[in-house]
Amino acid sequence: MIMKGFTVSSFLLIHAILFVIGSLLLLHRTNELHQEYEYETSRMNILQGRCNSEVSDEQIIGELKNVLEDMTKSRPHRAAHFQSRVKRQLSMHGMVEEILRLQEAVLEKHCQQNSTICTKGHKGSLGVKGFRGITGSRGELGDVGRQGQTGTEGVKGQPGGPGEIGAPGGTGTQGIDGVRGRPGTKGDGGDIGAAGVKGDMGLVGFKGQNGEKGSPGAAGDVGTRGQNGTDGPVGGAGALGPMGQKGEPGPAGPPGAIVDRNCTCQVKGIHPDTSTTKAPAVGPSINGAVDHTRILDPVQLTCLTTPSPDQTITWEKIGVPMSARYDVTTDPNILSIPEVYAYDTGRYRCTATSKTGATIQATISLKVDGVTQYDCSFEVDTCNWKQSTTDDVDWARFAGATPSTGTGPTTDHTVGHGSEGYYLYLETSSYVAGYKADLVSPTVDHTKRYCVSFWYNMNGIQVADLHLIAQENGGTEDSLWTISGNKGATWHSARVQLVTRSQDYNLIIRAIQGRGYHGDIAIDDVTVREGSC
Repeated sequence: MIMKGFTVSSFLLIHAILFVIGSLLLLHRTNELHQEYEYETSRMNILQGRCNSEVSDEQIIGELKNVLEDMTKSRPHRAAHFQSRVKRQLSMHGMVEEILRLQEAVLEKHCQQNSTICTKGHKGSLGVKGFRGITGSRGELGDVGRQGQTGTEGVKGQPGGPGEIGAPGGTGTQGIDGVRGRPGTKGDGGDIGAAGVKGDMGLVGFKGQNGEKGSPGAAGDVGTRGQNGTDGPVGGAGALGPMGQKGEPGPAGPPGAIVDRNCTCQVKGIHPDTSTTKAPAVGPSINGAVDHTRILDPVQLTCLTTPSPDQTITWEKIGVPMSARYDVTTDPNILSIPEVYAYDTGRYRCTATSKTGATIQATISLKVDGVTQYDCSFEVDTCNWKQSTTDDVDWARFAGATPSTGTGPTTDHTVGHGSEGYYLYLETSSYVAGYKADLVSPTVDHTKRYCVSFWYNMNGIQVADLHLIAQENGGTEDSLWTISGNKGATWHSARVQLVTRSQDYNLIIRAIQGRGYHGDIAIDDVTVREGSC
């Protein structure tokens, strides 16, 4: 039973294999017939073209039918063979092949009547190469193609070699003026030469540019100056010692000369004491005495002598120059100071000279009380006043006339002549209109009333403004005093009353730049005294 089943399976497998093989052979034969069909079709087209036949396709088909009928009648064995072949292949491929061959025969017959039979000849030899044809006209531009994708970045090339040296450049424009150098040290005085012939006055030159502002140095802390102590009481006279024994008479001296015994020196309102055995009860003595006075008060120093038309009196301040503020023109015996500053503290000498040349001298010391941390004559520095860090330009400390002609003071106010005294001023040569310079005081006690006094010089046709401002700790500013415009070449006095405020504050002296270099503004001898002006 098993053997029988195996035989059946083998038979079916062999039958299936044969069927597949037969199908593949049939497919291969079909492809061959299709190729023959295409080949015969191309031959027929060539024959039609060569014969130049004017016969229509309908006539050729009619003749083809007649040929077929004739073949079936005259050649029954061919017809039988054709029918058996059709039946054997069971497809239209054989019939198509026969029809193509019959059509070819009809065409050959038709060609014999018109011309020679068109048969495929031998392949001819290669013809001579023809001449090159005329270049055709340029075609129209095609549509612009779409932009291609960006390519990957190429490898960086090697650095190029150095280029040739270029031609020398043209001469550049002149640079700006350099920074003004510091003044050199003063040289030794030369011999006085002969007076030259006075030349014509030259034209006023342009004001040069100021040097750059230097960095301010670190300022040390300045302690508050203490008040002077009160003078102690005059000690009582010592006990009288026992009288000594009378000595032997001395030798007679040479004849004496008569001099003015009334020459002495004192402060106005205090009588001199010519005693040589004890100090005066009140007021200074002739030599080495000290007179106390408060700052800003007027003072008169008097040299008392017996009036004599042949006598001359001179005054000097020992160690420092005499100020131009000191007046001795009204009465040579009296040295008047309209208001005293810290600078006026010192020793003064009065010298009386007779017609015969005999002299007598006396000195007196003057001590100015009430000097505060706000007072400054700028003879050494700016004292306790500081340059602001938020303004546009700093005040400059200077002596003598300012560098520009037609503006600024010619000397300071404290000393008042030459270049021996200093002041502060706003230099307006190199700045723009509206620039400000601020000088800031130490902190002021808001619970007290003060009188601010200072001197100012506003000389120049382009002078702008000068202000006194109170600035509280929060930055709020309160204008206390202001003045504007040209006030001439002289110094002017200003006094401003300060009242109590809600909190401590700083004073600011502010100068504003005008529209040109003829706008210098100067200040000197600043004092702040408690109380009313």
